[in-house]
Amino acid sequence: MIYLVGSGIGLQPKNIMTRTSSFLNHWASQGMLAAFSSSPDPECPTWLDAEQLVARLMAPIVGARDDEVAMMGSLTANLHYLLATFYRPHEGGGCRTRIIIEEGVFNSDLYAVQSHVAWHGLEPAVEIIPVARNRHDFLSTQAILETIDAHSNTAALLLLSGVQFDTGQLLEIPQITAYARERSILVGWDLAHAVGNVELRLHDWNVDFAVWCSYKYLNAGPGATGGLFLHGKHGTSEVNPRLSGWWGMPVSQRFTLQKQYVPNAGASRFQLSSPSILDITAVTASLVIFEKAGMRAIVEKSIKLTGYLETLLDSLENPGLSAWPLWTIITPRDIKYRGAMLSLRWYEPECLERVVGYLKVRGVLVDVRKPDIMRITPAPLYNTFEEINHFVEELRRAVAEA
Repeated sequence: MIYLVGSGIGLQPKNIMTRTSSFLNHWASQGMLAAFSSSPDPECPTWLDAEQLVARLMAPIVGARDDEVAMMGSLTANLHYLLATFYRPHEGGGCRTRIIIEEGVFNSDLYAVQSHVAWHGLEPAVEIIPVARNRHDFLSTQAILETIDAHSNTAALLLLSGVQFDTGQLLEIPQITAYARERSILVGWDLAHAVGNVELRLHDWNVDFAVWCSYKYLNAGPGATGGLFLHGKHGTSEVNPRLSGWWGMPVSQRFTLQKQYVPNAGASRFQLSSPSILDITAVTASLVIFEKAGMRAIVEKSIKLTGYLETLLDSLENPGLSAWPLWTIITPRDIKYRGAMLSLRWYEPECLERVVGYLKVRGVLVDVRKPDIMRITPAPLYNTFEEINHFVEELRRAVAEA
């Protein structure tokens, strides 16, 4: 199989089966005592230090300090927790009520934002400001900055996706963040398609908060534990309102049953309940691979692999069809504005459907965003140049048959 769907669900790392089996065997033999003893597998985290270990492994991938990262929940749930804290439209006289997002934002983010605006008794159609895409389907930095300026006195929050899920466009996160912060607008980023895909420096870029999942480029498995980033400037202050739970307290105080809530310093103050150690074990197994490889090396291979795919697609010749080409690449051509994915918009959705069916029968998997987008993801951790070459050859045969 040639698997080019890493932007949807990453392939299973070879060590996950071993690590999770070791955890399950340890639990089966020790019961609750397993929480206080080391696993026979030295690579498996103990139950009590699992969250600290996974945060330490995650931090360099997003460019953060260890205490600025918490691996917990899921992307949308974590976004809700952070919006509950950072979207406070009735403070300061109620003049900052608006949230700037992008046109075509992933629907779950939109639902979360709409629900928080409505929760505060405001009208989502009025308070949510979308940045329009241009005729090439891109979000220009200029358009984003102009939208920020237009709402500089009324916007409470800027919430954008670092990499667009459909086009694969990488936004200029540091420039956009700095521009909004200079105008006293809080900045959050959805990094679902950026984490493990492109280099990030969230702490240095002064991002207020960010959320991500770990089942795409991080390869931790379907529905795997998500993550959040909270900048250190927010990690020691008493930020209210905040949804609280016992797992957001220091380890030494969790089991004391005290009445007063004392939060951890850093992102872990947003933790609510004890995490699934089975899930954390899977995430940890995957992140160890990133630690060994290093994000810089991963990105360097990604640039070459995606560039090779782009070159081969551009060199495809008309196999004798009356209409050619059948698609246009809607991912930016400049490598500074993309990661490990190329999106092809097909002029005839029916043709796309036939081609994808042909490829699947031939053992080649790509992703489709209906009605007309094919997403091709050359994941640098497991895809090869030979596979890319074979994919393009199969694509050539498929379009000739279509």
